[in-house]
Amino acid sequence: MLVLAYLVEDLEDERLQRFLVVTTAENTIKELKEGSTTVHEALLRGSMWLVDVDMTDARPRRAFGIQPAQLPPDALPESGTMLLPQLEPALRVKLKGDQIRAGSVPAAALGSVADIAQTALKPIFEWLARDQRADNSGRLPEWLRALYGLSLQRLGYGSLDLSFHAPRTPDETQAVLPLGDGELSSRQALRTHGWSLLKAGLDWAVSPTEDFKHAGEESLAILEALRRLAPASTGPVTTVEVSGTMLGYLRQPYRLTRASSKKIRTALTELKQQHAVQLRLFEGRIRNLDLDLLTLILRDDPGELGDIQLVLEDGSFYEAAREAHYHELGVKIAARSTDGKTWIIVDLEFIPGQLISLDET
Repeated sequence: MLVLAYLVEDLEDERLQRFLVVTTAENTIKELKEGSTTVHEALLRGSMWLVDVDMTDARPRRAFGIQPAQLPPDALPESGTMLLPQLEPALRVKLKGDQIRAGSVPAAALGSVADIAQTALKPIFEWLARDQRADNSGRLPEWLRALYGLSLQRLGYGSLDLSFHAPRTPDETQAVLPLGDGELSSRQALRTHGWSLLKAGLDWAVSPTEDFKHAGEESLAILEALRRLAPASTGPVTTVEVSGTMLGYLRQPYRLTRASSKKIRTALTELKQQHAVQLRLFEGRIRNLDLDLLTLILRDDPGELGDIQLVLEDGSFYEAAREAHYHELGVKIAARSTDGKTWIIVDLEFIPGQLISLDET
């Protein structure tokens, strides 16, 4: 029989050490070694006993069965503790809310998980790598996507406690960026800089300070990343706790609440107003849709002399764009630009009153 033994306390007066001994399985041991489960979770999976072992000869002196509810709070390691330090996650995100309970996770909360994994770090790394990209519109190159993409290391059982591996570049982290030189010439340096900016943003988000001190587009990138991490103003998630080795070893995780979200949105709005972001409304039909380059061509806009290309940066508009393109539906699109040339879609909706032919569905 396989067991796990965890030292609970030293009973020095009796020269005994008290261990929590738990039955286990080979699969659990494998998960512990690869970092896909925590010590806390593994100890709660089997039948458990408290065993007192003599310090002098390492022989058990007494043992008695116990239930998890009978253990004092400090008898088990903290919930996120891994077997080895090198297995600690690069980023750990815990989503909380009254509707999120063990074994009961609202489907709406899963959307937040996907957004964090796929896009939370994107604004920072996209901004940092702007000079190394041959084309700053359309689909991002794979080397850049590898810098901010998070792969799941662990999902806490019956909860939304997520641990992520550190993003890795395809050829590891020492390769030189295309066309890059200077202090950000390596992808390792770029990654380190990006995470330091995220940490600076989190430090501000949980502080009492309202003014965000970073300058220029760097601030926009940091605040946009924070917005994607923080809880939405509505929905099942009300608090997001953030920690991980890429942010340093913290005594307590960063705790983003809806008050934090409001603070972030306010700072983001004020900063965008300072940077003369142009907003425009377009209306027409989607002539061409390229989900590899993340662009679409809009035709029949009464305010334009010809077709116009728009960038689909936000994945939440993909499905609506597909439907509008397939059924040739008219759409209204709101887009933003900082240079008057590249227009990024911020809202897309169908023009009311259109009918879809049954022959097309």
